[in-house]
Amino acid sequence: MVLERHEKSGDCDPRKKKKPTCPTRRCRETSTLSNTSVCKTCQLKVCLKHRFPPDHACKQAPAAAEVSS
Repeated sequence: MVLERHEKSGDCDPRKKKKPTCPTRRCRETSTLSNTSVCKTCQLKVCLKHRFPPDHACKQAPAAAEVSS
């Protein structure tokens, strides 16, 4: 009964669900398990094209940006 009410409400339409995309500007690549990489510096999930810090305008953590002498 609850499932029938939910189906009739139209609130849960899988076609309307927005798929996650790469957060890099102008990139519309859909993020999936096989084409997603997590930046080791800023922990941002990006597509494989933007996996390197210069490619996705990485906001480096202060501790990671400093070079110890």
